[in-house]
Amino acid sequence: IYLGVIVKLFDTIKNFGLKIKIWYIKIMTQRERWILLFSLIFLFILITPCMILYSQGYRFDFQTKKLTQTGAFYFKVSPKKAKVYLNGEFKEETSSFSGTAFLENLTPGRYFIEIKKPGYYPWRKNLEIKEKQVTCAENIVLIPKNIEFKEVNSLKVNFSQNISTTTFPTPPEFFNFKKFSLSPDKEKVAFYNLYEVWIYFLNKKCEEKLERECERKFFLTRFSKKIKKVAWLDDYHLIISVGDKIKITEIDTRDKLNIIDLLKNLKNSDFVWDINSKKLYIKNNKKIFVTSQLLSF
Repeated sequence: IYLGVIVKLFDTIKNFGLKIKIWYIKIMTQRERWILLFSLIFLFILITPCMILYSQGYRFDFQTKKLTQTGAFYFKVSPKKAKVYLNGEFKEETSSFSGTAFLENLTPGRYFIEIKKPGYYPWRKNLEIKEKQVTCAENIVLIPKNIEFKEVNSLKVNFSQNISTTTFPTPPEFFNFKKFSLSPDKEKVAFYNLYEVWIYFLNKKCEEKLERECERKFFLTRFSKKIKKVAWLDDYHLIISVGDKIKITEIDTRDKLNIIDLLKNLKNSDFVWDINSKKLYIKNNKKIFVTSQLLSF
């Protein structure tokens, strides 16, 4: 019984739709039908190329008033689940699995990027998008703002363990630099004197991750106060003791460096970075302190 009712209902709907279709065709003149046909053909010719161009990454740039191909940004951030902003507008959150974000279909030009996470210093930089290219920033590390540290009395800490003893041919331009620090990947050296820090690549290949044009050395930064010690936080960040502060800086020199003051108002201080526990040991006025974990594993 129910099946018969359903079949009759479908037949009724079908017949009703067919009657409307026949009525609509009857009231249209032949001229109107030709106009409708040519209008649909015109729309097809107009829309199809636009759809093809859009699928291939073309967009109309209202600033340059021309059609251009788009580019993209690729970010890899630690810690994960950080928020990515372009020109002040929130775009997406980095993956909770890989810590990455991929922003595509961006017209060429410079963008102000902010990457934020509550409780951490933000990462800010102006980066350029080029046609058919992906601009990468794969070594972004957000440093926690409120660092906990406690005094350790019984622990013996070797404050010379971050001093590099590896031997390698010193480039002539760095003969006057008496101090240096070798990166964990053993591919980069940070040479420093009283006020300046330079980065030198031990191999000859280009450092594509920093988009450098096959430079073996480049100037990183200069301080007004004396540099006491430099050590590598990871392969792309440095810890620098300068004046009465301990700072952390990236080595990506595109736009301004992201430099933060990790600790201030230190006296007669020294530090050692434990790359295994991701903790910083500080000697201040003959007392030794250890920070909470600075980096995510």
